[in-house]
Amino acid sequence: PLMVALDLSDAMDAADLPPSRLDHARAKLQRLLARRGEAPTGLVAYAGSAHLVLPPTPDRGVLSTYLDALATRLMPRPGQAPADALALAIAWADRAAAPGTLLFLTADWPAAELARSEALLAGSRHRLIVWAVGTPEGGPLRDADGRLRTDATGRALGARLDVAGLEALRARTGAALVAYRADDGDVARVEALIARHRAEAVEQDP
Repeated sequence: PLMVALDLSDAMDAADLPPSRLDHARAKLQRLLARRGEAPTGLVAYAGSAHLVLPPTPDRGVLSTYLDALATRLMPRPGQAPADALALAIAWADRAAAPGTLLFLTADWPAAELARSEALLAGSRHRLIVWAVGTPEGGPLRDADGRLRTDATGRALGARLDVAGLEALRARTGAALVAYRADDGDVARVEALIARHRAEAVEQDP
């Protein structure tokens, strides 16, 4: 089983991966789903709050439809609460008989979320992968019409890949980090990590 958590905070509208990080994240997930076939996959969306989009399902067509409909403007609360998404993903992954993988697509992991994330994973049989979608150089935020977003003073808003935050998450939880690539090397890497988690689970409990 795989639970995917997709970051829908404003930072995913950054254009460092044009037209936006979110467009690239959705495309990468579609390619991963194609490789997984009928393996059960669930979907969580989060920003300042976390929400179940679909429980684990083997129906790739339904997953693809919901995935294509997701947008940052749909989220009811701004911000980034990956620990809430992690708790929700773990709760649904726990319903399966076998240990699974928790896959987050994001560019940030706030320091305030680290302690709770570490505690959640310390008692979990599931493994975390973070697929980092973004660049250290960052890019401007754009709305659905392609216009630059600005703050109250008229300054353009932007977002960068939070390298330090993701490295801190890996150090504290053992999460695997996968960097975005223009080719499908990152898709293959995520697929290999999911397969390794399954093999380790079978070895521990045949």
